[in-house]
Amino acid sequence: MPPRPAEGQPQSQLVLLLRYAVDTAIRYPTLPNIATVLAFVEEHPKAMRASYMRHNLGLFRWEWLGEHGVYVVGEPTVIAGMPAIKGTIEPEVLK
Repeated sequence: MPPRPAEGQPQSQLVLLLRYAVDTAIRYPTLPNIATVLAFVEEHPKAMRASYMRHNLGLFRWEWLGEHGVYVVGEPTVIAGMPAIKGTIEPEVLK
């Protein structure tokens, strides 16, 4: 069976892989570790725009990604007293 394309992986698996990569890069901030995170982000553009990823990655990891040029698409807001991102997708993803 051929491997599934990167965007065909389950969101839950992608979140765990990215969390691991970011945590490793935070703990050991070497150029290869940071490059691994940035390559992952480039390989998964749809997943990075998904609300599941935005919600489950965690604020601290998003802040670290922001320091390295990766930003959430959308604007900050508060929903039910909790910080959130009002998501927009540019360009639009057709279903």
